[in-house]
Amino acid sequence: MISLLTLVTFILLLAFVPRDTPQSQSSKGNKQFNWHIQLTLLAIILVCAAQYTYYTYIRTLITDYMHFPKSWLNVLLLLLGLAFIAGNKTGGFLADHGGIKLLPLVFGIQTVLLFLLAPLLPLSWLAFLCIVGICCVNSMYGSSTQVYFLDLAAAEYPESIDFASSFNSIFANVVISLGSFTAAQAAGLTGIGSIPYFGRFYSLLSCLLMVLVCRQLAAKK
Repeated sequence: MISLLTLVTFILLLAFVPRDTPQSQSSKGNKQFNWHIQLTLLAIILVCAAQYTYYTYIRTLITDYMHFPKSWLNVLLLLLGLAFIAGNKTGGFLADHGGIKLLPLVFGIQTVLLFLLAPLLPLSWLAFLCIVGICCVNSMYGSSTQVYFLDLAAAEYPESIDFASSFNSIFANVVISLGSFTAAQAAGLTGIGSIPYFGRFYSLLSCLLMVLVCRQLAAKK
């Protein structure tokens, strides 16, 4: 249903959003700008897909695989929500102290935690703490990438700043379907307990892409 509504919304946007809005015509660095943006957006897609491979079945993982009582579910989900909030706050700090240069480390930590999650599932509290860590780390990238997009837009495409400010939310929401689809296919093939293994590949790829972005930015300077 969500995918269908997204498709309808996309068609309406194609039909009604104006196409004659002014665009900047910067003559410097357009290829570099586009290449960096594309790689960073792909990294965002992959890191969010990694999240939704396990989060799609979070209820089942908590109750059936970690063996927590169902009466605890709301409290545990609330704690995961708080972990996301903590990650967002920490992400703001990272944006002020290194920004996008720290994201390879952030994505690397998420990858390690996803590698650990499946073996830890029988150990209830260790597995849950692992998921808390993943939720926290996964939400740290937003502030740094937002600042990165806005800085590039201000330098190269000043009339596109509003559009650049929406990159994170656009691609994070689009990729929910990819992560959920991956989780559903993995659950059907190997069981829900194995889906963290599939998420770790998305996370690893996002980490490698961010390393490439950071190296290119360093070379550009």
